[in-house]
Amino acid sequence: MTKLNDVIAQTENRLEQINEQLKQNIAMQDILPLRFERNIAFMEQYLPNIAAEYKNYQPKKSFEFFCTDNGEPNLRWLNNAEHFYGESPFNECHEQLDQVLSSASLLRFNMNVEDDYFNQQHIQYMNRLVSENQKIKAEYPLAEQVPESIPLCLMFGVGLGYQLGYLYEKCTPANIFIFEPDADLFYASLFTFEWSDLLNYILSKNLGVHFFIGQKADEVILDLRAVVTVKAPFICATTFGFVHYYSEELIKLQKKVASEFYLLSMGWGFFDDNLFSLSHSLHNLENGVSFLKKNKQLPVLLKNIPVFIVANGPSLDSAIDFIIRNHKKILIVACGTAVTALYRAGIKPDIYIAVERVTVVPDSLREINATDFLKDILLIGPDILHPDCQQFFDKSIYALKADEPMFSLLFANTNITDEVKKIAFINPLVGNAGVSIPLHLGFERLYFAGLDNGFKSKDHHHSKYSLYYDESGETKQQFKFMALAQGSHILPGNFGGEVISNSLFSASVMMLDVAVSHFPQARCFNCSDGAAIKGANPLNIQDIDLTDEPELDKKEIIRVLVDEMSAPVAVSRAEIQKYMDNEFFDYFINKIKDEWSALPPERLLVVQIMQTQMDYLAQIALSRQRHISNVLFGTFSSVFTLITHTLYAIEDETTAITAVSRLRPIVIEFMDTIQALYHRGLDMIQGKHF
Repeated sequence: MTKLNDVIAQTENRLEQINEQLKQNIAMQDILPLRFERNIAFMEQYLPNIAAEYKNYQPKKSFEFFCTDNGEPNLRWLNNAEHFYGESPFNECHEQLDQVLSSASLLRFNMNVEDDYFNQQHIQYMNRLVSENQKIKAEYPLAEQVPESIPLCLMFGVGLGYQLGYLYEKCTPANIFIFEPDADLFYASLFTFEWSDLLNYILSKNLGVHFFIGQKADEVILDLRAVVTVKAPFICATTFGFVHYYSEELIKLQKKVASEFYLLSMGWGFFDDNLFSLSHSLHNLENGVSFLKKNKQLPVLLKNIPVFIVANGPSLDSAIDFIIRNHKKILIVACGTAVTALYRAGIKPDIYIAVERVTVVPDSLREINATDFLKDILLIGPDILHPDCQQFFDKSIYALKADEPMFSLLFANTNITDEVKKIAFINPLVGNAGVSIPLHLGFERLYFAGLDNGFKSKDHHHSKYSLYYDESGETKQQFKFMALAQGSHILPGNFGGEVISNSLFSASVMMLDVAVSHFPQARCFNCSDGAAIKGANPLNIQDIDLTDEPELDKKEIIRVLVDEMSAPVAVSRAEIQKYMDNEFFDYFINKIKDEWSALPPERLLVVQIMQTQMDYLAQIALSRQRHISNVLFGTFSSVFTLITHTLYAIEDETTAITAVSRLRPIVIEFMDTIQALYHRGLDMIQGKHF
């Protein structure tokens, strides 16, 4: 009888639980739509694009909400009846956050002392800051767990959103990037999580949030880089991330971000480089170099001629014989030091493209020791090229480089940019310029030779014809340990398999992908046995058939480019000097120094000072002084990265603030130096500047 009573009691308890759960489900069905409406209403005011996307969203996968035994909303996929969380979604999320915060490693951009090849103040001051940072870290206990705040949190997977509330209770991210490839899940979270409350808190505390919703792994990196550039790159210098749930797409996305996160630390530029850029551009303009006309198009008959972009990768060696046999039928474009390889192979290029602003470029041309060979080759490059480059060539054509301070200055203050063509996608390596410039010119049939961006043997990292090798084919002693002969990355090969690469080459491939995608009318063929390039069809150079191609009238092609598509630009040094606006520059730098006169007591507040100062640059970038943002952006990003390193390397917050105060005198002195040099920025020709 006792057992029967127990069974009856258990049955009654279960019926009571079912009845209670039914009531909870009924109540939930009333509450969730109201929460959705509140969230959408808030987002319509502050995140209108997201609100517009999800207000009338139709999920691709059917699901339903249900209450667990303890009354917590969960989600069930109808196609397989799987629950998203277990018995207690709240506890599950809470336990995950505790585990993440106690065990996650902080991801940091490494900063080391650099060689100062060109006597640049940025490198000298950064080296002082790095050295002081290393001393500080040796003196204090270092942080082993995620601290009370963090410049950036990367959250992979939003789920139903519950973990977000627990995160902000335990650690305050100055910025959070939320990646959710499953748009259906984000839509579901609008019913289950009080986004309006969290976002209102984020706004009230001057914190940042950005959503990457519904994006595939291959789409994320470029968007991530664009967002970071707006919000300030230094926030990525100290971060932590976690994966909220498992799915193949989410793990793929997380691995993609993790493997390419280093790209966010590249391409910032810095102060001295930007003054070289301004000075070189002005000197080239004053010297009467022809600049590409903005509205002048390449004649239709020239668009489809075969243009060979010759870079200095190891696979160039296997293309030499083809180029020799067909040199009269192809327009040969030499990228940087590839001109040396072609010279040694007995091939004369028609166009030489350079991109660097430093004396390395004219020095490498001087090393060829072949004045007659170079003089009737057409030099094409950006306006920032060192003024000494012109002396080697009878004809030169430049274009304004889009992301440089001179372009910004001219765009904001003159009509010159209405007449002169700008070029983009030409960094980080000369091979990028070699592809981008012909595309900007209007050529639509390009073949890439030696554009490897990687190598299969560390002993064969460039063409054997290039200046990196001696007459016996051995690497010259001074290049034995060059960075380009080392690789820590693996990239997909153009003809299958993989190639050894590094950060710089990988960044180059990424920008080549972008450049090719911006000219969909062009047919690009990658004949290089190196890294694959999206949008460029793999083609073995021996499979190219030019039998029916006529010989080119190369002199006429060059004449068209020089005489019809370019012309000198009338510009006054006095006018450019006026637009430099030394008075405003002094005001701005003085304001920055004043704001570093005292440090707040919390790490988060120090991060927000730096973000505010990067916001100043973003506002200046919208003004007539926008070139000042170009000049300072990279240096501010680097200095703030180093400060953030120190700020979050030390376990105790108060001690960390004290440690950062040791960096402050160096930062102020650096700002003083920047202020002084800017006043003579138009005479900062690299090599003569010191």
